[in-house]
Amino acid sequence: MSVTEHVVEASTPSTLPPPFIHVDGVPNFRDIGGYPITDLLSTRRNFVYRSAVPTRITPTGLQTLTQDLQITTVYDLRSNAELRKDPIASSPLDTHDSVTVLHTPVFPERDSSPEQLAKRFANYMSANGSEGFVAAYAEILRDGVDAYRKVFEHVRDRPRDAFLVHCTGGKDRTGVLVALMFLVAGVKDRDVIADEYSLTEKGFAAVIKADLAEKIIKDMGVDGANRAGIERLLSARKENMSATLEYIEKQFGGAEGYLRDQLGFGDEDVERIRKSLVVEDKGLF
Repeated sequence: MSVTEHVVEASTPSTLPPPFIHVDGVPNFRDIGGYPITDLLSTRRNFVYRSAVPTRITPTGLQTLTQDLQITTVYDLRSNAELRKDPIASSPLDTHDSVTVLHTPVFPERDSSPEQLAKRFANYMSANGSEGFVAAYAEILRDGVDAYRKVFEHVRDRPRDAFLVHCTGGKDRTGVLVALMFLVAGVKDRDVIADEYSLTEKGFAAVIKADLAEKIIKDMGVDGANRAGIERLLSARKENMSATLEYIEKQFGGAEGYLRDQLGFGDEDVERIRKSLVVEDKGLF
């Protein structure tokens, strides 16, 4: 069993409070709306959803996603290599009349050998505070421009069409994208953004366990002695996102600079994106 196959066995427990939403068969599913921007503004609810890989969605979960949440589009940030390794060749989402699944990989092709995976994940497993995560997330920001542009084009052009964005765990590639959305929307309090990122710790509590660590050791060739590093690899610690937000500010002049200089959006585009993500609302779930 691969790491991906194991991860998707556990869906978000129905007992988790908002912003988590129980979509049967889909782990770590939540709405990014309802977060405060000002006293009168918040991020918009019922528009952008995030999750881990949804290929094991059940008929009940599919009904929640399509009928209750009215999601029209799913953006899959996984690489081609990940799709080829996924034991679920297709899911009910692929053939559902009301949902379009778009493969928008952050890393289109990657060497998936154990040696290369172990080397790549060394960034995440570094013991040097959040530096390893920042390095890994900088790589996502650099290589993910095509994928991220497509998602932000949806935000700009289709503000009435709710969508889901996911990678494998819904933590790193998805987490960086959502952080950019919060920043563009105008969320000034970085703790709010970092706290939302860290919710994955709760959304994935059932799978961040010794058996998953064993799968990483076996499938990815990671040194089994580095248990602490494996825990860091699986973590969504607040400080990692806080450090990444600082990097975005220093490297790109903030999220708006990233959208302009890296994704090619103009000022009018950025403003339309912001308006699509914001609502007059006091927030709170």
